[in-house]
Amino acid sequence: MKIGTCATVKYEMKYSISRMTFGGQYLNMLADKIIDIKHYNEIPLRVAYFLTPKGPSALPMLHFICQWSATYLKADEEKAEPP
Repeated sequence: MKIGTCATVKYEMKYSISRMTFGGQYLNMLADKIIDIKHYNEIPLRVAYFLTPKGPSALPMLHFICQWSATYLKADEEKAEPP
């Protein structure tokens, strides 16, 4: 499953994170063989990132975390709003 380039992934994220955090997580995912990278012999240089067979197995957990955070972040925001 192709997931795009680093710039595409960063652009499509809803919440911005620092380059340092993104880079660290990227390296962890490469080391854990969750994603893989393909280098193309082109100018300008081009790379693409792909989920490995191990990658999609994490999707149910990530969906659950997104649902959980949406529920509780919304509840926290509603409590913080002045009457």
